[in-house]
Amino acid sequence: MIRVGSAGSIQENIKIKDIVIAQAASTNSNFSKQFKVRGEISAISDYKLLSKAVQRAEELNLNHHIGNIMSSDTFYDFEKGSWKKWAKMGVACLEMEAYALFLTATLLNASALTICTISDSLVTGESMDHIDRETALGDMIGLTLDII
Repeated sequence: MIRVGSAGSIQENIKIKDIVIAQAASTNSNFSKQFKVRGEISAISDYKLLSKAVQRAEELNLNHHIGNIMSSDTFYDFEKGSWKKWAKMGVACLEMEAYALFLTATLLNASALTICTISDSLVTGESMDHIDRETALGDMIGLTLDII
């Protein structure tokens, strides 16, 4: 399973239209509670898919980053600046699905990866316009198709 989509950067060096390949996902969700383990479960991508994606992104000379992302249950967070705490912990960007995808894949003994294109930056306030949102995702989609 490969999730492709947009995300919001929370790091100064991760720019609009850059690609983020998720090595792992953190969350503010209660999704893992359903598994009734005593503690927190790490949500990680499949190493083979991750390796293929990174290698292909390098071959294609794509502006890409690899790391931890944050899957949020809240699209609109009314606590101003709460993302800065995640950024301080090295999280690359915010999105909404990777954590649940990774844990579901783990449970099903399946492989999963998340690849995102940065559509906006909480650091700079920049955002893709509607035309870029229609066209700028091609590199991410091409990368995904290549590794499949």
